[in-house]
Amino acid sequence: METDGSNDPIESNLLRQFREMNTEDKDVLILQLRQLLNNQISNEGCAFYLDMTNWNIQAAVCAFYDFMQPPLPNMALIKDITLGEGEAITPATSFVKTWHICNNGNEKWPIGCYFAHSQGEKFSCETVVRLHPLEPNESHRVSLNLLSPPETGMYEGKFRTFSPNGLAFGEIIWVILSVESNGILGVTQGIDNIDSPKQVAKVPPNNGAVLNPFATPPRPRTNSDFLPNVGSVTPPLLQMPLSSTGTPLQNFDISPIKPDYDDCPQMADNDENMNK
Repeated sequence: METDGSNDPIESNLLRQFREMNTEDKDVLILQLRQLLNNQISNEGCAFYLDMTNWNIQAAVCAFYDFMQPPLPNMALIKDITLGEGEAITPATSFVKTWHICNNGNEKWPIGCYFAHSQGEKFSCETVVRLHPLEPNESHRVSLNLLSPPETGMYEGKFRTFSPNGLAFGEIIWVILSVESNGILGVTQGIDNIDSPKQVAKVPPNNGAVLNPFATPPRPRTNSDFLPNVGSVTPPLLQMPLSSTGTPLQNFDISPIKPDYDDCPQMADNDENMNK
């Protein structure tokens, strides 16, 4: 026996909510659709389905579940690795949140997944973080630059990973922050940045030459480096006289030539005395 669909409590509840949503304000329709879908998609995703169905919220819900047939990716939070996690922070102070997440499913993430604010306090987060298409069991670190609210108190916000078409998947990541006048989270993160500066080594120019790290360093030059090496001078070869045909003379006398002192007898006497 077939039953009337109107007796289904879930369907009746949806129909009642549809009848209560008599508005043409697009922003209100987006919020209402997001509530009906239990925040499974972002505002942009809700606007997409509403625009596709001529802003009919009932048709938008049906279209959403029609397109929900492909399985969503999986994401698990490994650890919140924010520096100073749990510490209070002063009002209107910048800070960084960092999470270690992984793909704990069996399928690779599609290209275009992103990490963004989902619900609650936004902490001035107006950007999204594009995610690398992780392989199964591959992990990744995600960081967001946030700003604490201007008033003291306790604040919390939800952040999610989204598929390329705006569907939220994986674990909900919470940011719970205590804003106090004597908070130290901003100081803690600031000191860490000072203690670990980025050092850049300066390498002198070498004019394109390839340096050998194992070469012996050059010896400093001294004054002796600029003096001629007398011992290394090679005496010139004796040049033999040549005949008219260009051949060396065979009977050439190379004995010392005795000087002629006919014109100077005194020098001849001095020479004889030296030979004695």
